[in-house]
Amino acid sequence: MKNILYLISKQPDNDFEQLLSFPITPDTAVSAILIQQGMGAHLHVPFSCFALENDVPDQNMTVSYSKIQYSDMLEMILNADTVISI
Repeated sequence: MKNILYLISKQPDNDFEQLLSFPITPDTAVSAILIQQGMGAHLHVPFSCFALENDVPDQNMTVSYSKIQYSDMLEMILNADTVISI
């Protein structure tokens, strides 16, 4: 199985989700991690999204994504076949 990971560090514009829209085949796993200004993204994509815990502006704030730590992000990067930074 091919594993694709997006690192989203910029505030997305209106066409952003089109960039991420592509057919996901059964042999491809796709996920995204929101970091830095990417925390402002409210993505509606058919794959898992995560928020880097240290970049959540208010630690008591509820985010719609699972929070992960740096160690989790590093593990995801090392396990990915392809990493795309936006």
